[in-house]
Amino acid sequence: MSSALLYLYCLAASLVPNVALAFTEPMSAWGGAANILLPAGLYMLLLAWSRRVGRSVWCFFPVIFFAAFQIVLLKLYGRSVIAVDMFLNLVTTNPSEAGELLGSLTGIVIVDVVLFVPLLVWGGIAWQRGRLLPPTFRRRAALTGCVTAAVGALCVWGAYATPSPRYAVADDLYPLNVAYNLVLATQRTSALASYHTTSGSFTAHGRSERPDSLEELLIVVVGETSRAADWQLCGYPRPTNPRLSQRRGLHAFSRALSESNTTHKAVPMLLSPLDASTFGDSIDLCKGLITPFREAGFHTSFISNQGRNHSYIDFFGEEAEEVLFLRDSLTAAQMLHPITDLALLPHIESLLESPRARKQLIVVHTYGSHFSYLDRYSDECRRFTPDSYTGSSADQREALVNAYDNSILATDLLLDSIISMADRRGVSAALIYTSDHGEDIFDDARGRFLHASPTPTFRQLHVPVLVWTSEKFAALHPELVEALEANRSRRVATSKSFYHTALQLGGVAAATRRDSLSLASPLFTEHPRIYLTDHNRPEPLTEAGFDPIDISLLTTLDR
Repeated sequence: MSSALLYLYCLAASLVPNVALAFTEPMSAWGGAANILLPAGLYMLLLAWSRRVGRSVWCFFPVIFFAAFQIVLLKLYGRSVIAVDMFLNLVTTNPSEAGELLGSLTGIVIVDVVLFVPLLVWGGIAWQRGRLLPPTFRRRAALTGCVTAAVGALCVWGAYATPSPRYAVADDLYPLNVAYNLVLATQRTSALASYHTTSGSFTAHGRSERPDSLEELLIVVVGETSRAADWQLCGYPRPTNPRLSQRRGLHAFSRALSESNTTHKAVPMLLSPLDASTFGDSIDLCKGLITPFREAGFHTSFISNQGRNHSYIDFFGEEAEEVLFLRDSLTAAQMLHPITDLALLPHIESLLESPRARKQLIVVHTYGSHFSYLDRYSDECRRFTPDSYTGSSADQREALVNAYDNSILATDLLLDSIISMADRRGVSAALIYTSDHGEDIFDDARGRFLHASPTPTFRQLHVPVLVWTSEKFAALHPELVEALEANRSRRVATSKSFYHTALQLGGVAAATRRDSLSLASPLFTEHPRIYLTDHNRPEPLTEAGFDPIDISLLTTLDR
């Protein structure tokens, strides 16, 4: 009897994600039934394959592992299957980020432990003691499995026959969709390993449009997890930009969206000529923003407050002549502790006080407003209180938002300090800033939190864009400043415009430059809003999993 109970325990625990996804995902009743019945039938057959039930349970370990992972994901995002980007995040997230995230998910991790650890322990004991399933039970389980799987297959047919919502086994049938996504993630990781070979012949044919004698400085700052909704410069009522709001020569673009809510896609698109429509086909063949500036004679530097993760971000940064990852010199223990972005300032100041060439490009990658927000700012930016929280839940939203807004204050201080240092040089200087993506902070009844969810939200994509120009730059290039001001109210896709705007601000002509995508050009043209899906497909935002709430917010922004 205990062997039969162990069989049923394993079956029930393994099906928890199937039952949950049948209700959380946008699928028809046929699709929901297929998502439960077909896997249930197959699980029953597999568990009945061997009389040794304990061994069967441990052979089910991959199913159990992904079930635990899926339950955590559902708690974190409220919906969606384990995506390709989730697997890639496992190998590109640094230890401190992982520790911060796990610390906020203690409750659901405990649920996983309670649900699955006893199952594995019981299975191990049963295997060691040679417990066998009764022959009659095995036959009944196998027969029931065959019937259940057959009914599930009919439900799959019904799901395909239902025109809306669209159904595809590779996308919607758990755990087949997880296995498919794992294969895609493996393929992308393999392509990443070959990047230096596949991109080796790339050239942007960069050249300077301006006299060699002209001293020029361009600073490109890529932020992290900074959403426009909490920027004073983008209409937020709180004073989160007290310094930048007083800065002359600043142009803020409040209608900008990223085309990805994941760092490992969004940053490479910002730092390359690629966007959502070209990323999937060309990322392995392309080099980043630094290459055309080097070809044009600029001295190039890359400074990051994020850890190396052997991704395209690292590769694009390593194109520079001087490369500094602040975390390179830290021990494993030190990596678990935060370093605020203000630690970047001495290194930037050193580059500015001792310029390496008359033309200089500095690319900065910040840690910005990534969770845990408390670790992203020092006491001098602790303006909004109470900002202390013990976890991530809707009942702690006030403290979470206060801490998040303090992190925006820290970014305000960072950018204003960099601008001040650049301004003191007295040269033709410009700075451009945006964030890779935004963030959810329990903003509505859906209870969405963080970013990188397989289905995006408006707040995960709505980001600020800032351009500052010095007085000398404005005097030398009034047409660029006029275009920046004229385009401030335009709809912007940061993945399309950031690279081309930086090239035009720096006066670098290149085969990859498109002035129709530059915010500093009178030729700037708006484009339809699209999003790069988990499977690297460009889709209109309204078809990329947007909820009615997000569509309403997007409509309001674009009105």
